[in-house]
Amino acid sequence: MKPLALAMGRSHPDKMIQEKIEVHDWLVESGDPRISKSASGYLVMSIRKRYSRPEGFATTAERLAAQTKVREQEAQRAEQERQRQERERAQYDADVQKVCDYLASLPNDAAREDLEQKAVATNRLWRDVYYQSQGSDRHEFWRMEILKSYLLKLQQF
Repeated sequence: MKPLALAMGRSHPDKMIQEKIEVHDWLVESGDPRISKSASGYLVMSIRKRYSRPEGFATTAERLAAQTKVREQEAQRAEQERQRQERERAQYDADVQKVCDYLASLPNDAAREDLEQKAVATNRLWRDVYYQSQGSDRHEFWRMEILKSYLLKLQQF
């Protein structure tokens, strides 16, 4: 090691020297004109004169901390979304159970069929989708939505 580097290492805190080296490397990578004449000279002067950080510079530790924070925020948002979907699914399942319970309380199949026909006939918004979905896996979903909407209007649950 050169005598100047040894002397600077003894007279300046390691953390400060490490930061100045990171600034130096960042300036070299970005082609900053402040460092174009003598990169090593800039490094020495930045340590001796304790240059302030250039605008936009962040240490490796700071960048890693920011990335970690972003990942944690994304994970938190994903967890909140998962919980929201779970609550919606639980609510949907509870609503379907209410519809099924109400249908089971009707005296016979004819009463259930009559109720379903009335529900579909009065629901202009979803009626076409209901008929178009017949034979598909979405048909039962639309049937339940229409029945649920109709029973809510009738205040049956």
